[in-house]
Amino acid sequence: FTILAYSSFLGVYGTNQSNIQRYLCCKSEKTARKAIWMNSLALIAINVTAAFVGLIMFGYYAGCDPLKGKLD
Repeated sequence: FTILAYSSFLGVYGTNQSNIQRYLCCKSEKTARKAIWMNSLALIAINVTAAFVGLIMFGYYAGCDPLKGKLD
């Protein structure tokens, strides 16, 4: 799983033209690394938030079965 996640990360951040152009526009390699880390932390926060929202929605609608026609 870790290898797949890492390859996905490289696909998005290592080969995407818009990201490469963003890194090349930085003043130095240090600022480019900082941009990558900031972007990664923001992406992690977004994914964690989306996961928690999904869990909350699942918990809220767990007893609702639209096929039976019963709405809680």
